Amino acid sequence: MTVKTHWYEADTRFIPGHYQPAALIDLALSRDIDSHRLLRGTGLFHEDILAGQTRLSPQQFLALIGNGRRLLDADDSSFLFGQRLLPGHYGAASHALRHAQNLHQALDALVQQQALL
Repeated sequence: MTVKTHWYEADTRFIPGHYQPAALIDLALSRDIDSHRLLRGTGLFHEDILAGQTRLSPQQFLALIGNGRRLLDADDSSFLFGQRLLPGHYGAASHALRHAQNLHQALDALVQQQALL
């Protein structure tokens, strides 16, 4: 018998590897960082991320972020990572962000779509 829960455990794989983790890997590769060094200790392989079906656990993603912070030791890395995430590929929410005419409209879109984004 399995118990149905309403939360995720630290080792539950639910984070899609082809969104935020892929953006971080792409940033590292653009800075000539070896994918094997970046993925060391995560239990992931670059080929799995490229396949587009991999899910990561929070533990794996935190290990990836830690490796990225250590290897991407540059002041602009956080900015460049964030720039790759938005507006993203989230349908109407991304469309609203992309076409915001000013910061106020962009922030309104972020607030309205916060659950998705």
